[in-house]
Amino acid sequence: MDSSTSSSTKPLYRGTQIVWYLLGLLEILLAFRFILKLLGANMEAGFTSFIYGVTYIFT
Repeated sequence: MDSSTSSSTKPLYRGTQIVWYLLGLLEILLAFRFILKLLGANMEAGFTSFIYGVTYIFT
């Protein structure tokens, strides 16, 4: 295998890992928002207001 080929695929793989990590994190935050909404969480609570604030743009 050519060394130039293997070195060029590694950054692409790393970029793919980063994208999947960020999408997974976003999915977890949106799941928290959904659960908090279902439970009727108090908007004055710090955790609830943080989750709602971070995920507001995605809803």
